[in-house]
Amino acid sequence: MKSPVIAIGALIVIVGAGVWLFSYQKSQPEPGAPVLHKAPVACAACGKAYITMLGKEPATCYYCQEKAVWHARQCAKCGTIVPVVGGGAPGQAQALTCPKCGGHAFKPVSPEGLEEH
Repeated sequence: MKSPVIAIGALIVIVGAGVWLFSYQKSQPEPGAPVLHKAPVACAACGKAYITMLGKEPATCYYCQEKAVWHARQCAKCGTIVPVVGGGAPGQAQALTCPKCGGHAFKPVSPEGLEEH
């Protein structure tokens, strides 16, 4: 009498695990696809800097709606936040020039004082 109950219970567990595995696999990004993450960004069109969820670059700007938002870096000399146009390819941050002071040294952007969108 217990044998059919155990078999049905085991079948339910196996089917449930299969459904969960299938849905988990479908929710994962494609191999090589950018993963959404919170990052300091700057818009190359309007110049605004803020924190947002960023995946594929360029992204759409919260303020001007242009597709010109990139990861941001901060000038080590004057503190100006600039977009890393091109998405931060190897050596890209070293090739930046600050539009305000002409400096070439950049550091990661501090989230203090930036709005989050």
